[in-house]
Amino acid sequence: MPPKRRVKRKYVVKGSKGRDYKERQAARVNRRLGDDGSGHGASVNPFTGVFLKSRNHPTVQKELDFYNSPQGADFRREHELKKTNSLGRPRKFFRYKKRKDGREK
Repeated sequence: MPPKRRVKRKYVVKGSKGRDYKERQAARVNRRLGDDGSGHGASVNPFTGVFLKSRNHPTVQKELDFYNSPQGADFRREHELKKTNSLGRPRKFFRYKKRKDGREK
């Protein structure tokens, strides 16, 4: 009797990791972080307040310009920009922290 032959089956799982998966994952992240469809995602994570760009990134200054502008006055009243950690060392990623008293310093 001949030995049993193993049949190799290829299973193609729709939506498995590949280009479609990566595109869907990127779209999901952009929706969660507030991409308005302009192709430019948020610069700050709205849930944690942590900047998504490091302090050395060439366009991080745009977010800081908004914070210091007259348009950002209401936001500045409610949030404090943290540039150092609790030990006083510079942060790699800046962070907004909600003010407890609601006053600007």
